[in-house]
Amino acid sequence: MGTRWREFLAGTILAGASLDALAGPALAAPALGEATTTAVFAFGFGALAFAGAAGCLHASGRRAARRREAELEAEAATLRARLHEAGFFLGEKSQALVILPGPGEAARVCGDLSVLGSEAARTRPLDFAGWLAEDDAARLAERTRRLRAGGEGFRLTTATRDGRWIEVEGAPRSGRVLLRLRDVSQDRLDAIGVERVAAEARAQLKSLWTTLEASPNPAWLRDAGGALILVNAAYASAVEAKDPADAVARGLELFDKPAREASLAARAAGEVWRARV
Repeated sequence: MGTRWREFLAGTILAGASLDALAGPALAAPALGEATTTAVFAFGFGALAFAGAAGCLHASGRRAARRREAELEAEAATLRARLHEAGFFLGEKSQALVILPGPGEAARVCGDLSVLGSEAARTRPLDFAGWLAEDDAARLAERTRRLRAGGEGFRLTTATRDGRWIEVEGAPRSGRVLLRLRDVSQDRLDAIGVERVAAEARAQLKSLWTTLEASPNPAWLRDAGGALILVNAAYASAVEAKDPADAVARGLELFDKPAREASLAARAAGEVWRARV
């Protein structure tokens, strides 16, 4: 019995060892699967975290880029406005520039402030009634209102209370409204001088023509192109017209073409034309 019992125990032990050997891989498999799943979850979480961080950084970068873009656009607009302001001054000497204010701003004046005259005008340039003649102040105020409301540019010549002449040009520039003021007193005086000379010439011509009108000899005037513009009664009678106006309207000539051409050539040479016709 002892020998059989020992053989039975030995077989049992061997069988147990065989079962443990068979069960080992089966028990190890779940452990390996759990490790793999954990690694996959860890990798996925890391990828999501990285993507989220990258997204946040990208969004932050885009916001910063938009802010910088807005700053650059504002800076460019300011530079464009300054460029237009500078362009208003190119080629001009005695002038001032008034930048009309926006909401909550004060008017800004630059350039030759002496154009505005009095100190009150320099500090309150938009108080037109304070430094311009009454009618001109009202006219300029209305044109300025239309400029600010609808961007309607204008150019006016106004008289100041101290007797000077100021040309005012209003124009919209890069979102701003500008008034350019230029002292044209000397230009005005020059124009008045030219007008005075022209008036004197017209008076002399009228006096001369009054004399020619009563003359028994034909007299006439031509324009730069050679067409008749004025004839006297003696001329109208010589060409058998109803009156001087009829002679001018019909272009009736007193001399034939060869005589007129000879007269023209003499006058072009600065000579007096004389001939028997």
